Amino acid sequence: IETSVKIIFYYFHERIWFKLSTNLNSKMRHIAKAVTWRLIASGTTFILALVLFGAHEGALEKATWIALIESVLKMGFYYGHEEIWYRINLGLDNREKETAS
Repeated sequence: IETSVKIIFYYFHERIWFKLSTNLNSKMRHIAKAVTWRLIASGTTFILALVLFGAHEGALEKATWIALIESVLKMGFYYGHEEIWYRINLGLDNREKETAS
């Protein structure tokens, strides 16, 4: 369930950033995208963990720790992911053509 929900959220996150015109350089854009995606993704992880641990003692604390650890690790992974995609330039040529017309 979590993977399916995150795929849908990620798709819309990318569509928003694709249409967003900013004056950010590529590194700042990657950082901004990593932070916004982490907020969305960690929020869904927190909610899922809270639901799963709901009947256990300390459910809120467990869900919080899971979301925090996931957030730190995956933000670094996402930044690297964005750097790789930016370097291969897949899909960016089309955006430049669309904004020129």
